[in-house]
Amino acid sequence: MPAMRQAAHSVAICHCGIVRAREQRQRRSQQRDDHENSLHTAHRRRFYHSRSSLAYASYTRAASYPHVWFALAKTSRYAGSIVLPFKLIYDDRYDLNLGDHVFPSQKYRLVYEELLRGGIADSSDFLSPAPATDEDVMRVHISAYVRKLKTASLSRAELQQLEIPYSQELIEACWLAAGGSILAGQRALIDGWSANIGGGFHHACPDHGEGFCVLHDVAIAIRRLQFDNFIERAMVVDTDVHHGNGTAAIFGGDDDVFTLSIHQLHNYPLMKPPSTMDINLPDGIGDADYLAILEKHLHKAFSDFSPQIIFYVAGADPYREDQLGGLALTIEGLARRDALVMDYARRNKCPLVITLAGGYARRVQDTVAIHVGTILAARDAAGKRAAGG
Repeated sequence: MPAMRQAAHSVAICHCGIVRAREQRQRRSQQRDDHENSLHTAHRRRFYHSRSSLAYASYTRAASYPHVWFALAKTSRYAGSIVLPFKLIYDDRYDLNLGDHVFPSQKYRLVYEELLRGGIADSSDFLSPAPATDEDVMRVHISAYVRKLKTASLSRAELQQLEIPYSQELIEACWLAAGGSILAGQRALIDGWSANIGGGFHHACPDHGEGFCVLHDVAIAIRRLQFDNFIERAMVVDTDVHHGNGTAAIFGGDDDVFTLSIHQLHNYPLMKPPSTMDINLPDGIGDADYLAILEKHLHKAFSDFSPQIIFYVAGADPYREDQLGGLALTIEGLARRDALVMDYARRNKCPLVITLAGGYARRVQDTVAIHVGTILAARDAAGKRAAGG
């Protein structure tokens, strides 16, 4: 190729690259704006902090609280926004492809995709978990039950109690979800916050599973963190519409784990063993009453107990359009619920782990929006903490 044509060709390639890059930036910016506009008002919160002020705040809080490591908040490639200053735990195998089953396991994949599509997170914000070890699992569940799960030897009654089809894919997903909550707990102690885009299987008991819950991932994670001497005291704040009976059964009598369950009284499960703090709600309760009751009990819980980590079982099923719930919270109300829990963690300078737990809305998109809103609430709280709030 003649020298002049070669030079012109190089310039053209360079120009095309610049144009493509500009178009990509514009598309991403538009996607982000579209996503912000599609969110409920309560979720439209954005940060405009400089990197230097965030970095200074991060170093300051790290010096103030040497028992917990906090990651520096980082600026996004999108001007004027902050990407997540904590990690999200996810694996494609969380989705069991259950089809029309009332348990929408596809929600994990849909939440993951929405976080990426909306520019809330990028691929570097996600970590893939290793499965929990059997040793980890058997700190919570008895060996006979674990053996039955792994050898496909559950009785017909035990299978019916699970209410979810048994398969090797199910077992793999449950061990992964437990590993995900362990990893989320470890990351929260580093970054201050984390989320397992799965987990929250609070009906699983030491000797059996029930209500779509095979292994109690949160309990497994707490016991692992205690075994590793990372923590002594933990709190479980469970806002799923259903009582956390497995959590209560596992930690009953354990003064080092405070369990709070706010749930609909006249709903599953029939037998509700006592949590440290049970909040039994009447049918049909709405946003204002729910939030006032939750605020009152969170205040008392944090007055009575000083946790070193919080596991937030952030069920989406108090939503008024949930198929398995009987409360009347709006998406706005659920966003305020999340913000309230996050605010208590922030003000008490306590690391917090999100697990998604239940959510069975008639439109799966509503469940996904609620779960994404919980991640946004954590992002908001992390931003306040980074800014010294």
